[in-house]
Amino acid sequence: MDLRPAGGSGNVAVRPDFAADSASSAPAGFGNSTRFLKIAAIILLCLGAAARLRQYQARASYWADEAFVLLNLRQLSPLQLVGKLNWDQAAPPLFLWALKGEMRLAGEGEYAMRFLPLAGSLLGIVIFGVLARRLLPGPAALFAFGLFALSRKLVEYSAELKQYGCDATVSALLMLIALGRPDWPPLKRLALTALFASVAVWFSHPVSVVFGGVGLVLTFSCWKRSRREALLAIACVAMFIASFAVLFFVSIRRQHTNFLYDFWQTAFPDWHHPAGVPAWLGRQAFEFLQTPYRWAATVFMLLLGAAVIWASRRREGERWMACGAPIAMAVVAALLRQYPFDGGRLTLFLMPPLFLLVGAGAALLWEVLPGNLRLFWWALPLALFGSAISWGGSRFVHPDYRSHIRPAVDYVKAHRRPGEALALTGTSPGDHPQMAFNGRHLEALCYWPDPPEPLYMTIAGPEAIRERRFWVLTTFNPNNPRSLDAFLRQFRAVAAERERYVDVHGGAALLFERDGRQ
Repeated sequence: MDLRPAGGSGNVAVRPDFAADSASSAPAGFGNSTRFLKIAAIILLCLGAAARLRQYQARASYWADEAFVLLNLRQLSPLQLVGKLNWDQAAPPLFLWALKGEMRLAGEGEYAMRFLPLAGSLLGIVIFGVLARRLLPGPAALFAFGLFALSRKLVEYSAELKQYGCDATVSALLMLIALGRPDWPPLKRLALTALFASVAVWFSHPVSVVFGGVGLVLTFSCWKRSRREALLAIACVAMFIASFAVLFFVSIRRQHTNFLYDFWQTAFPDWHHPAGVPAWLGRQAFEFLQTPYRWAATVFMLLLGAAVIWASRRREGERWMACGAPIAMAVVAALLRQYPFDGGRLTLFLMPPLFLLVGAGAALLWEVLPGNLRLFWWALPLALFGSAISWGGSRFVHPDYRSHIRPAVDYVKAHRRPGEALALTGTSPGDHPQMAFNGRHLEALCYWPDPPEPLYMTIAGPEAIRERRFWVLTTFNPNNPRSLDAFLRQFRAVAAERERYVDVHGGAALLFERDGRQ
């Protein structure tokens, strides 16, 4: 089915599946392209889903930020979750309310609390697949779809008690509403997108950035058609602005803290030294392109340049400007110091437009290559997918752990005697040893809400523990186990180690005893 009218009007094709343009997109040597593209898409879908399910099945313990979210859900009422959160957290109300509902229905276990992020991530694969097949010809759509399905960061955040994976899904859905039916007039698409965004921004803060870019492009398209449509478009945008304004004043503004600004300092430009801002932007842009595939930034930059040429050749400026606009808006937000441009978890919502643009660049390469050379085009997706599958295979055997305190907590529960103190700590960078005792290492409280006294969470150092025998519960980076020994040297300087339990995935419980003369 092709809804593109002859003669090159503003409307373009709506592609119902990955086999669109099969006659022109048949990969050399692969026989029937329709069957090949469908089978390849199913394989990528299964691989992406399997990687996410395996990470979820591993049931890693809650790490620091997840613990903060869980403790906020446990301690705050639904109304309080709208406002300022404890431990410098920031999250949208609808997302927190959904998690609160999960907690009440199924408890605080990892499977229950991470189900929403997992479901959102799995749904995102399907939504992006539909989006890619409607905007790109067959092979390019398959390429973009594979990039999304196998992206390392999207897999990692699919099974964490944070909103970042869901942000990418909501972003893809918003773009599908805005761009998925190019045969509809821009005003209709803008109205539906604004209505969706006005609600979705309460579930995903970055919707404001995505709609800001997409809405600007669609409003301009309405302005070109007539003054009346331009005024109606402005009214649609105003509906979203009103919703976002309410959210900002009741929630977002109250969740802004100096700690968060300091923590994300490198993700903002330093306007005290404006000459360094271009270099900062270049570094952040490169890191952003490195997010999904660590070695692919240069390849992506070349494909983004090719995407501009491809869009101009096909006269599809609106849809591809709408893909680039959210990324531009994110940069503007960072320049204004309103939203970090970190090239990591906070910019995962930009993966859908990024992959679409990269896919458009790949489509240009497909078009310019002669038919007998198109077999070489497949080296590009095979190289990227191969690296992702290699990484995913290792993670399938050894899932990713940030830390893993739960077994260590169980060990202390079983072996701690009355009167023995308990210190909740965490390993820290060597140049900031005081961070190990700053009271923010609360992962153990997710599994032991009320440990008996004596309990130490914020202390100056090991010497501040008064009891002769004391337990230390700590997390550490499993990729750097030596950090644990470096951290424990502080305790060995004041007491002798009597008992030890260490989980290689990032959790440890140790019993220390002071000499009777101390």
